[in-house]
Amino acid sequence: MKLGKQKGDAAQFASSEHLHRMPSRWVDVKATDQLGRVFIVEIQIVVQSSFAKRAVFYACEAYTDQLRPGQGYGDLKATYSICLLMRNLWDDDQLHHQFRLVDRESGRVLEESIEIHTVELPKYNGL
Repeated sequence: MKLGKQKGDAAQFASSEHLHRMPSRWVDVKATDQLGRVFIVEIQIVVQSSFAKRAVFYACEAYTDQLRPGQGYGDLKATYSICLLMRNLWDDDQLHHQFRLVDRESGRVLEESIEIHTVELPKYNGL
């Protein structure tokens, strides 16, 4: 996924409010682009030890919430969770981590389905 804006790209905000209520949580921004891809953006001030599991749960929830009764799995669009973290989660120097469903041996992506991006802001210019 390219996070940069492409020619003709546009996003529709899923809510006119800054905070959007999903079935079991609040997110800062939920938007859908013209291709139907879902983008969840969260800013985390406090990063709990269970944050990674929570991020997976929320991304999966946003992905599965796309289907209504009678819809086929082919209607599912990719979901991207972008987590801007005010505290470090990983013990390394890498600012941006990208997680997705990938075969360990071949590197083949299972499906363009769910990606979770973490951006640890304290690592940006040594903040």
